[in-house]
Amino acid sequence: MFQATLVGRLGKDPETRATSKGTIIASVGVATEQGYGDNRTTEWVTCKVWGKSGSAFAEHARKGATMAFAGKVEIERWESK
Repeated sequence: MFQATLVGRLGKDPETRATSKGTIIASVGVATEQGYGDNRTTEWVTCKVWGKSGSAFAEHARKGATMAFAGKVEIERWESK
């Protein structure tokens, strides 16, 4: 399993949804920066928080807040037209 820790700023307030069994999932885009000066780049990562933690996260987290996340990484690749 691929585990990672990242720190970044929330791009918007978390959005929540529920699974068919009622488990809450809070999702949010997190901006992470790397490099310095003219070489600085921003990467966006979607983070999901499940269950009771997801409910609490969605209730308290707000756009612009700096947050740290640790957990399993799932990579999805896509190409735009």
